[in-house]
Amino acid sequence: MDIDIEKEFKRNSILLSIFESQFYNQSVTSLLNSLKDKKICYVTMSKTADHMIKRFNLNNIKTDSIFFIDGVSCALNKCSTRENVISISSPYAFTELSIAINEILKTKEFDLLVFDSLSNLKVYARESISIKFTRDLITKIRAKQDKAVLTCLQNDAQSNLIMQSSMYVDKVLTFPAYYDELRKKNMTITGTVFALLIAASALLFTSNTNQITGFVTAAAISSHSEQIKLFPFLILGGAIAAAILLYKRMSPYIDSKIDKIEPKKIKNKAKLRNSYKNKLDRWLNKKNI
Repeated sequence: MDIDIEKEFKRNSILLSIFESQFYNQSVTSLLNSLKDKKICYVTMSKTADHMIKRFNLNNIKTDSIFFIDGVSCALNKCSTRENVISISSPYAFTELSIAINEILKTKEFDLLVFDSLSNLKVYARESISIKFTRDLITKIRAKQDKAVLTCLQNDAQSNLIMQSSMYVDKVLTFPAYYDELRKKNMTITGTVFALLIAASALLFTSNTNQITGFVTAAAISSHSEQIKLFPFLILGGAIAAAILLYKRMSPYIDSKIDKIEPKKIKNKAKLRNSYKNKLDRWLNKKNI
């Protein structure tokens, strides 16, 4: 089961998708998987574009039709040099971010824009600035008659930013059935890990005793006792393994706050705009060859 929102675009242009924190990684992957036939501009304010590309590729999501606006990598001194990435100087650089998105919308080449995520805007700007940026973004997308998916964490659903944003989008989406299924799968995985562990422990516990015939030696008794002592550690090891597996499946998608890095002062907006436009044009021309 995937988060399939394509049908929502038949009647709506701008959607706000609310994802549960513990399943954020899987939610974003599922969302992109349902949109894999679309040409997408993906704005990432939580992970680097390189990280997202690796994650999507591991989940069989082709990224050759995705163009990224990366708000994170330069702040980590890892500015992406990929052809399909525009890196802004800092996640606090809202002017740069706005210019980059404007250039994307001007092309009319993309099926939709995915903004990941509004929850990050709460971290990188005062609430009033975040609300204004989001309102302006939605207005621009609507004016261009484009489509967009904005995402946020369920924990932030009652925040002023998300409540205000929900007034401007066409529809707010939640996915209770999807998360119920994920929880069932995780319970099944946990149960399977423990079942295999108990089976392996039982096999280890009985293997030597089955070989003893006629009499019991002191060495056999000692070995048997050692196996009994090891049993709790095997159970504990299995529990730890199951916990690690579930954590990797359920870990929140949002990084911890990046230390504030002042955005570059834009001396010439036209020059910056042209640099973004030129990179975007090179990628689009290459795609259309």
